[in-house]
Amino acid sequence: MNSLIERIMGKLDKKNETLGENIPMMMVVIRVSNPECIPKCILESTKQPKKEKISKGVEFISPQKNGEAQVGAHLLHQDINASGYKIVRACWEQKLNEHDKLYYLVRFEFVRNELLREKMEELEEVIKALETMLNSALWKVRVFRNPYFKNGEIQRGNSTISLNLNSRTPLHKENWIFDPELQKMVFKKIKPTMRWEKNKKGEKIKKIPLTAKERLVIRNNEIQVVPI
Repeated sequence: MNSLIERIMGKLDKKNETLGENIPMMMVVIRVSNPECIPKCILESTKQPKKEKISKGVEFISPQKNGEAQVGAHLLHQDINASGYKIVRACWEQKLNEHDKLYYLVRFEFVRNELLREKMEELEEVIKALETMLNSALWKVRVFRNPYFKNGEIQRGNSTISLNLNSRTPLHKENWIFDPELQKMVFKKIKPTMRWEKNKKGEKIKKIPLTAKERLVIRNNEIQVVPI
């Protein structure tokens, strides 16, 4: 099966994918190291933790070369909706990296509107959770085009898209604090994350709030990382 997948995906080049009927499903996959970052409305997958695997798909957007997480994604959900997809489910699962260190993947699955067999209720709490996670940090971005399966069979001519957001860099310092109204400890943003502003010589000038240098967007149904 793996060799078949590799042959099918190997015929596709690394050009940016145009979203449409040949992409029935897409996912936003957010990687975090702190489980407190996962909204409570997202349920845990029943799968047992497994070591991370290399994707068999085609990577057409790769991590930024300078090694920094500098991409904002606050428009992503809005853009996915405008491209004709609706969120249908979400879950999170534990994973182990190559050093047996635990991390967490939060998956949000979207399906094209015309493929929904019945009118689905709006997953308002899940949508809010997704937008909260997207807005809370900057990311390194990897986007893959993967095989599309239906009833266990690969559907030739169709693919799925996986938008992977890694190396979470919070825009605010986060910690447990006591909420006097709720009378309990809650996980909250405290103050903006700061970075050094530098001059053309690379000399530090002053500290300013961390902001995105690039943005993950969908323009004309094409997934792009664009400068701000």
